[in-house]
Amino acid sequence: MTTRITQQVGASFGTAIVAVALQSQLAHGATSAFQGAFWWAAGITVAAIGRETPLIKQVAVSDTAEGPFIKGTAAEVQADKYPYGRYLYFYARREADGHIDPVAKDYLELLLSKEGQEIIASQADGYIPLNATEVAAERAKLAP
Repeated sequence: MTTRITQQVGASFGTAIVAVALQSQLAHGATSAFQGAFWWAAGITVAAIGRETPLIKQVAVSDTAEGPFIKGTAAEVQADKYPYGRYLYFYARREADGHIDPVAKDYLELLLSKEGQEIIASQADGYIPLNATEVAAERAKLAP
């Protein structure tokens, strides 16, 4: 089961920042390069969407220099425009007959119900609910 989560950006993003910082500084020597990479990594940190403060600024991202630049608003994440959106996965074991445990199934059905998605949406700066297409696809997975 999936519920979109944008609480983190994968480690590959951080690794890419360190690699670029190291590459740009290697001409100045290895020690200098590693010191520069440390400060780049310390200076560019990934924070969860909705956690912006006067001291933490959210930076828009783009695949090209021309844009479009995307900040990762809830609408952009739901529309699959934000490249760093993540899903939260729920796994339920099926019995030999193909059925999911009734208690687990009831919980998953609640999560995928209109009420469940409204609860998810009501959490300030938290999870982002699934869109109708995603909900339908996940509900279909509950059938034996």
